[in-house]
Amino acid sequence: MTTHVKVAELLALSAAGLLGPDEQRIVMSHLHECPECSARAAEFGRLSAGLAKLPMPTPPPFLAARTEARLAAAADRRQSGLLALLAALIAWTMSLMSLVSWSMFRAVTPGALIGWAAWCVVMPLLTVPAAAALILRARPERSLL
Repeated sequence: MTTHVKVAELLALSAAGLLGPDEQRIVMSHLHECPECSARAAEFGRLSAGLAKLPMPTPPPFLAARTEARLAAAADRRQSGLLALLAALIAWTMSLMSLVSWSMFRAVTPGALIGWAAWCVVMPLLTVPAAAALILRARPERSLL
């Protein structure tokens, strides 16, 4: 990309005073050499000055408080979802560990597979619906307004 094209993209930002010192220096040095960009920069400067004179609309007083409350609620829901996911992962890890312990359990106690399965597999499976309900509840609102 040539300097002319790069500077042409930065002219509006330069007129609004939004460029960093290095970019502003590049724009200013190019404006001394290019009358076309200099004319466009003058147009953007007039537009920027005109926009600065317009009255700024004031937001409703409740808007900031409502937005903060909704962001805090979304953060709480995300945290609840993460905790539920962590609980589900712990439950499944316990289940996998119990599968490993089955061989040891079977070596010590012949039979009794039903009792072991009920304790080591069914109990973690019961946590899945609760974790899923918490995760679904933790979804952020579709509309923050």
